[in-house]
Amino acid sequence: MFFKKVILSTIIVGLYCVGSIALASGGDDSGSEDAGSFGDDSGGFGEERVVDPIYESGKAVYTGRSKSAPKLSYCIGSGEQAIKLKRKSIKQFKKTSFSELAKNLYRCDVPSETIKSQLEKRDFLHMLYYLDKRYKLQLERV
Repeated sequence: MFFKKVILSTIIVGLYCVGSIALASGGDDSGSEDAGSFGDDSGGFGEERVVDPIYESGKAVYTGRSKSAPKLSYCIGSGEQAIKLKRKSIKQFKKTSFSELAKNLYRCDVPSETIKSQLEKRDFLHMLYYLDKRYKLQLERV
């Protein structure tokens, strides 16, 4: 009984090592001589990262790096109940609508002013898109 377990475990370890070596070397060579080179399209280091331009634009507006938008401090709620926008404070808007979030965004330094009134429409929509993706809010268009 013990001998069978030793043989079985040896076979399993051997198969694992062979599989690891094949995966580490790139697996199937598929006939190309330089399948592991840097600048090719074989899925190695040469892969291009897909960039979402609207997300990047919204991020620039939110962080104050956009030339077309002023640097603002973002709070949720108005008056004395204004809370700085963080992951925990924005969580209450998960699975709501873009308009619901938009009407609850205010400036922290001037709580009576909405963010919507401070930004151009394009910048504001990009910033909302950024917040939706960044905090995984799954906002709906209404």
